[in-house]
Amino acid sequence: MERVATAVFLFFLCPVVAVPPLAGLPGTPGPHIAQIQAMPKNSWLKLDLPAADPTYGRCTGRSWGARAAYSPALRAGFYYGEGMHGWWDSTTRRYYDTLWAYDILGNRWICCYPGANVDTLTLTLDANGFEIDATGQPIPVAQNVHGYEMLAFDTDRQKFAFMSCPGGYDTVLDARRNLWGVGHGYRPSNCSPWMYDPASGKFQLQKTAPGAPGGGFGDTLVYVPSLKKFWFKKGGQPDPDVWYYDPAANTWTGVAATGPKPPFGIDSTCCLDTRRNRIYIGGGSYPVASGPNAFWIYDLNTNAWIDPQPSGSPGNGYATAYAFMNYDSVDDVVILVKYNSDPKGVHIYDPKTNAWTQAGSQPGLTEVNAFYDPALNVVFAHNAYDNREGEMWVYRYGDVPAAGPAPQPLPPPSGSSGGGSSSSGNTRTCGASGCGALGLEALILVGLLAALRRR
Repeated sequence: MERVATAVFLFFLCPVVAVPPLAGLPGTPGPHIAQIQAMPKNSWLKLDLPAADPTYGRCTGRSWGARAAYSPALRAGFYYGEGMHGWWDSTTRRYYDTLWAYDILGNRWICCYPGANVDTLTLTLDANGFEIDATGQPIPVAQNVHGYEMLAFDTDRQKFAFMSCPGGYDTVLDARRNLWGVGHGYRPSNCSPWMYDPASGKFQLQKTAPGAPGGGFGDTLVYVPSLKKFWFKKGGQPDPDVWYYDPAANTWTGVAATGPKPPFGIDSTCCLDTRRNRIYIGGGSYPVASGPNAFWIYDLNTNAWIDPQPSGSPGNGYATAYAFMNYDSVDDVVILVKYNSDPKGVHIYDPKTNAWTQAGSQPGLTEVNAFYDPALNVVFAHNAYDNREGEMWVYRYGDVPAAGPAPQPLPPPSGSSGGGSSSSGNTRTCGASGCGALGLEALILVGLLAALRRR
């Protein structure tokens, strides 16, 4: 009996190693993948309702967020940003600053972070002025009023990223945040983009030199693999025109671009042309462009704005609440789907001919966050009203690409913090809610006790 007591005591001294929410991705393809592969050109497919996260249910809609950041390695799209301003769930008591992942192969939702608890949220400020939890991990409290085009995925470091844009609607959290003195609508300054590391299940944030840009309404963030940097543009006609963030050096650099500046304001939709190393951006609001064209190009090779003056036009209004834009790397075209502004439908820009054409209609979409998967050569479009469950649509413009090698699962997290940030310290638990590997450890304990009894 003494041995049993000692074993139990030693067991509870061991640290709990939490399983990150996205461990094991990518998974095994479900039957819906064969349906997607069988889709003809220029067609839509509505998938069965995605499976719910076992603890937190399903991701709900979030307007003004055309982009869902995509990880080709995980085969997962990342959804972030509030929907209805200041909304929180009176049942779960969670603010809607949740982070979700959609597993393509499993057609299921995975909750990476369930949001701030409006009753019990307890943080402190570290030396950098970052809100951190008891483990030292920075927590993004109400830091993204809408996703806009400010969600990106670093495919070199395998991290989801976004820029802060609190919005100031989070009054329900004021009483808690006043306890550690940050006040209403607080956001960190002079820092990197926010990061979420799927391998560890942790948020990360790094302090930078003074003068770093902060995110705002309708801004744009794009990860550029050829540069291994993030490209960031504030809404309207900012000075400087754009910024680059280098994760390796943890530095921001402003650039005064040459060429004609875009004639539209904030909320632009955009996509990255990986063949030509340029960003297509357009359709912004406040103001909507008044001329014949609201489609601009940023040349990453020369840091120059280009007015391509294309033939044809999808209209000048296709902001992040009305449309979504993706670059189809297999067919080398831009796919613009307009669902809340005329002319509605699927519009295709061909960079080889510098021309717009309308390819077809759209299936009555209402509010969409979308991403493109080159392996299946389709766009996944989550269609849902603010803070309500919705449906997943798939659109194919061109051919099914040839099958490549199967992606490998995400490696297990190492013991290090993985980000080099003084505020990116220790891990969250699975689902960011405090579960983790307790079930596995309980089985190990039962086996240990059984072995000791036999002795």
